[in-house]
Amino acid sequence: MILVTTGTQMFGFDRLIMAADKLASSLSEEVFIQTGHSGYEPKYCRFSKFVQKQEMDRLMDESWLVITHGGTGSIIGALNKGKKVIAVPRLSSFKEHVDDHQKEIIDEFERQGLLIGVRNINDLPDAVERARNFTPGRYIGNRDAVIEEIERILRREVKF
Repeated sequence: MILVTTGTQMFGFDRLIMAADKLASSLSEEVFIQTGHSGYEPKYCRFSKFVQKQEMDRLMDESWLVITHGGTGSIIGALNKGKKVIAVPRLSSFKEHVDDHQKEIIDEFERQGLLIGVRNINDLPDAVERARNFTPGRYIGNRDAVIEEIERILRREVKF
C-alpha cells in the first residue's frame, strides 16, 4: 500500500492530492490519502480528511511507501518506521503555506539520503518508480542532544 499524508496544516494541499489520485488511477496497488484541509476529494482511492494517531500508525505500518508534505513530523514519523519516503513541499506560491521552508527541509533530508524529494508535482509517478529500488539511509535524530544543550544553557543562565 501507498500512504499519502498532508498532515494537519490549516492550508490545503490539493496539488498533491490531485496528483496522488491520478497516480492511484494507474496503479494496481492500494493507495490511501489523508487529505487534511484540502478541498479536492479523491476518486480512485480510499481517503479521509483526518485519521486518529492509532489509525495513522496502522496505515503507515501497512504501507511500503509514504508520500508526504515537507513537514518534519510526517517525514520523521515515516523514517522512524523504516518506510521509504517521497516528500513534496508545500509552496507559498500555491498558498499551501506562508513560506517555502519545506523545500529546505526536504533538501536536507534528501542530501542525507533519507528520502526522495519532488520539486515538480508532475514528477510524482517517476519518483514512485524510483522509490521501488531506493534504499534510504537510517535516520538518527538529535533530539537528546538538543535537550542536553538547552539544559546546559539553562544551568549556566540560572544561578542558584
